[in-house]
Amino acid sequence: MNRKIKIIIMVLLVALLPAAIVAQEKEPAAEAAAASAPVVKVSLKPGLEVKQRVDFHAMDGKVQASEIGRYPDAVYERTEVKAKLDIKMNRFSLTPWVKERLEGRFNFRDDDPAGDSEDTVNTRMRNRFYLGLTGAFSFDEVKIALDNEFRFEADLKAGKTSRDIDFRYAPVIKLEGDHDFGLTWYATQLIGFHFNPSDFTMYDVDGAYGIGYTFWEGEGEQGTALSTGVLADYEMRWRYDADGSRERLENEFTGGLEMGFGSVKPYIGYWMWSYDETEGADTEDDKIHGVRIGFNMKKENVSFGMDYKGGVNENN
Repeated sequence: MNRKIKIIIMVLLVALLPAAIVAQEKEPAAEAAAASAPVVKVSLKPGLEVKQRVDFHAMDGKVQASEIGRYPDAVYERTEVKAKLDIKMNRFSLTPWVKERLEGRFNFRDDDPAGDSEDTVNTRMRNRFYLGLTGAFSFDEVKIALDNEFRFEADLKAGKTSRDIDFRYAPVIKLEGDHDFGLTWYATQLIGFHFNPSDFTMYDVDGAYGIGYTFWEGEGEQGTALSTGVLADYEMRWRYDADGSRERLENEFTGGLEMGFGSVKPYIGYWMWSYDETEGADTEDDKIHGVRIGFNMKKENVSFGMDYKGGVNENN
């Protein structure tokens, strides 16, 4: 009897041993599969941006309005407040946002050129309210984003008419690249559809494209980052009234040199701006060649910049 029991026990051990070995092999394999499974990381980051901009338009040595430039008023001022929430999921992000912009346009009129009376200040205030949703994919050196933008615009004055109110929907495509060998580039394309309370009024197409190359980087005293590079930026703005009565095309190009001194980046270059307008049988054509000088500075969450554009209108 004892011999039979020993034989049975030995048979059971021989039968169960391979199963135990297979089970031990499966445990590391299961752990490796779990480790290699994709992990979705979700993060929420609220943000608040406040921007202030002031433009002065000078002609013939005097601050005054003209027909030149995107904001041709003597003084243009705007204040923006934007709130957003970044929802990031690995390489994808979804950002709902809302923005409020208040614009002021100030022009001076000399009611008594031969006398000593002060100029009259004409003021136009405008409010723009934006709602948007941005979806973006970020790769190692490239970012692709699609922005959906809704805008409500109204002049702040008594007795507003439908011409003083504007609604716009604009899808925006944005591409950005930042490569290790010094090349940076971007492309932004917007197509806008304008409505007022009574009908469809206008199309607009805005594009901004740029490329830069940093050909030298170094380090100054106390570890200050130094760099030198070239840049080229081109912007176009096209407006076309829905009834075909008016068409406007604006082009702006800058090409030059940009340097970096820590958080400060000054630049200087050639600047060209042109404007073509057709309204019925009348046409207007302006083209300016000149220089653009300025700098941008960013320190943590605060940025500041100044930009000067000056030139001569070859047609006037």
